[in-house]
Amino acid sequence: MTLTLKAHGYTLALAPDHGGSVTRLSRNNVDILRRSPEGEPDPVELSAFPMVPFSGRIDRGRFAWEGTTHTLPANFPPEPHSIHGFGWQSRWDVVEVSESSSTLQYEYRGKSWPWWFDAAQVFSLHPWGLQLVMTIQNRSQTSMPTGLGWHPYFPSSGAVIQCVTESIIENGADMIPLRRVPVSAGNDLRHPRPIEALELDNAYGVAAAGAECLPQQPEDRRHVLTWPDRTVTLQCSPALSTVVVYSPPGQGFFCVEPASHPPDAINTEPHSLHRLAPGESLQVRIALAVTERDAAAQSTA
Repeated sequence: MTLTLKAHGYTLALAPDHGGSVTRLSRNNVDILRRSPEGEPDPVELSAFPMVPFSGRIDRGRFAWEGTTHTLPANFPPEPHSIHGFGWQSRWDVVEVSESSSTLQYEYRGKSWPWWFDAAQVFSLHPWGLQLVMTIQNRSQTSMPTGLGWHPYFPSSGAVIQCVTESIIENGADMIPLRRVPVSAGNDLRHPRPIEALELDNAYGVAAAGAECLPQQPEDRRHVLTWPDRTVTLQCSPALSTVVVYSPPGQGFFCVEPASHPPDAINTEPHSLHRLAPGESLQVRIALAVTERDAAAQSTA
């Protein structure tokens, strides 16, 4: 099942049965996100997918919470870790749909994660771009460690990235974080950097941007992605204080993943997780604001 929304020149395709994911986001037939192949794509071939109730890896799936040790299944062979939560590999229900918006819902009542929860994604198209509001609610009887994130894939050809980063997390050979350190010349994204000159798979701490944001949306985390014909400003709720940048060379895509905590936070930085009491919710907002450049501007760039 695929839902296709069309408004303000944008086309947004959603695949509720495949992780509540995005399979296309374009404007006037120009892809803003990497377009997924036809048919039933592998999760890593999608345009974007949600990360809930945690983002990134948990080392071997093992962690302790309030005196109890838990082990999650490895869900992305051959990796030995548990990665990106459960929503991206599950079916989401369509709650509401119109020409310009759709609400998807995921009710987790499984046994792998020790807590039950409800999650929702509300997608809406606007003249300026796409807005995504993600919500998670603890449906268990005890407090739940919680995180949210979104994993979009962007076309890499001609792309330039700039993020207001203040630290970077260095990984070990197993891609589990070792330490948080200041950014250095090789990984500093505070100034525009061509994506094709970078080889990163790291989480960054994001500082407040202190720059103009969308009308009536006082967000303070943002990432600016530029191509010759357009600029995409990725604006995020203050809770999304981490961004993972993944830029594999020669693959034709890169990822800029806003998240509420770094990878393996439950073991290394548990204070960065949200502790949701029974019935309590966490909500975040992500906006992709698109500015197109006309031919005259491109020729003088």
